[in-house]
This record gives sequence, C-alpha cells and structure tokens, in this order.
Amino acid sequence: LRPGRAHRDAALAGLSAEQRPVAERALQGGIRAVREAITAQNAALAKDGKPTIKADGVVAMAQDLLPRLRVAEWLDRAEAAKADLERVDLRDLRAVVAASDDPMIVRDESTRALAAEMRAALGTRQETELQHWYDDIRAATAVGRVARALQLAGEPPKAGLRFPADLAADLAAAARDALRSEEHTSELQSRFGISYAV
Repeated sequence: LRPGRAHRDAALAGLSAEQRPVAERALQGGIRAVREAITAQNAALAKDGKPTIKADGVVAMAQDLLPRLRVAEWLDRAEAAKADLERVDLRDLRAVVAASDDPMIVRDESTRALAAEMRAALGTRQETELQHWYDDIRAATAVGRVARALQLAGEPPKAGLRFPADLAADLAAAARDALRSEEHTSELQSRFGISYAV
C-alpha cells in the first residue's frame, strides 16, 4: 500500500511555524517521541548554558494536534486502499480497517462513511480469497499435486480459519495414497519431513 500525502500535507500546511515541527514529530512517533525530542533538546541547551524549553506546553500542543494528524494520515491510507481494492494486500486492508477503530478516528465525522466502506470491502475480499484458497487446494489435490496442496493448506489467507472437514478428509486420503507411491514419497519427505510405512 502506497498512501498519498494529500490529507497529511493539508493538515500540516494549516499549522503555524511553531506547531509544524511538533506535529511532524508526533506523527513519527506519538507523544513519546515529542517528549524524547524535548529531553534531547534541553540537554543540548543546558550544555550550552541556554534556557531550556518547558516540556508541558509542547506536549499539550502535541496532544491537541495529534487527533487531526492521525485522521489525515488514516484518510490518506484508506483512500489509497480504496483506489486499488482488487489488488491491495489483505494485510494492508486489514490494517486500514483496524486503524479505523482508533478513538481519534472514530470521533471524526469525515472518516465514518469511508471506514464503513473499507470494512465491507475487507469482508468481500476475505470471502473471495478464502474461496480461491479452497479452490486451489482442491485443484492441486485433484491432479495429484499433493505436496502443493499440503503447502497451500498451511498458508491460509487469514489466521485461525477452520479447515473444512470434507476438504481435510480428501487431502488426508490423497496424502496417504501419495506416500504409498514411490513417485511422490521423496518430494513429500523433503518438503514436510514425513514418511509412511507401507
């Protein structure tokens, strides 16, 4: 996923010269990064005998700016995902949907319609990918490519999926038959470290 920067740049462009560096630091690493930057800067100022910065005011500024910045950043990512829904990696799409539950984003009205659209798109993509996965395993099993079918079975499109009992039975039967066949035994042993005693 390659998000643009339109919303992010617009949010930063609307800030004052004092706010912008704080906002950029907050975007990079959150409030913790802002505190660390202040600590480092104060150490350098103290070393040079100069007055240090009061951290509370800067941190409060960052806390005030961060929600708007997070919303802008999410909008850039979500719009990039929407523009390429058929090809965007499922992990990226899941990350966009998961991020839409962030309280900072949920509270903003500008994100709600797009968040609902992304959630629906994720459901559709997951169902499609799941069906393709089942079809690929069945096709590999049907033509005797048992090692390939076993490999696919270990690479589900989503963690925690329940493997269909009928497909598991077909795959187990095909694996038993293949292990009896001298043609497939060496391939299965080398890929999965399994053997079968005839």
